[in-house]
This record gives sequence, C-alpha cells and structure tokens, in this order.
Amino acid sequence: MSLGSNCRSGCLTRDHASWGECARSARMTVGWMTSNTGLSRVADRKSEGELAEYRDLRKQGIQPAGTTRQALEEAKRVSDTIGKPYNAEKMVPTNLLTSTSVIKSATEAGML
Repeated sequence: MSLGSNCRSGCLTRDHASWGECARSARMTVGWMTSNTGLSRVADRKSEGELAEYRDLRKQGIQPAGTTRQALEEAKRVSDTIGKPYNAEKMVPTNLLTSTSVIKSATEAGML
C-alpha cells in the first residue's frame, strides 16, 4: 500500500503509513455524549461552573455549606447581609437564616 491510502478522510497531508498513525498525528480525542449513567457535557459544564464559583467564594473567605448553586447563593446572601464572610462550619446553617431580620437578630446574638 502506498502512503496516504489508509489516511482518515479529513487528513490534510495524506502521508501516513497507517490509519492509526494518521489519527495520532491529528491528536484525536473522545468527545462528550449523553450516556445511560447520566453523564453529559452539559452536566460537566454545570459542575465545573459551580466549582469555579466555589473557589472564588473561598478566595473571598466565604465557606459555603456545599458546592451546589443553592448553597453558594445562600452563603453569598448571608455574607452580604452581615458584612463579613460566612462560614458554614462555625455559623448558623443558612436554611435557618430565612430573612434579613433573622440574619440581623442572629448577628446581634453573636451567632454569626
């Protein structure tokens, strides 16, 4: 067989001795697709976005109760209200801090 006869259809150089050599030179990777286990690129992007926001909050000194969007939003809300970083490990859980008045009362009581 001659060079290039085994190349991929998208090969630009058509000078490879085998299909594998052609594929390796193209640096092909496996893409994302929905699977029966629920893995998908959309879920991965969501998770990566939440983790990036979590890292940003940690840099600001805020310690959310988790990495979900809801936990991040609640930690930011409480931090903004009390004027200092919220720490889920040492402070009242955010699900008990339902309103601004409750947050202010907890702050006055020394719980935040």
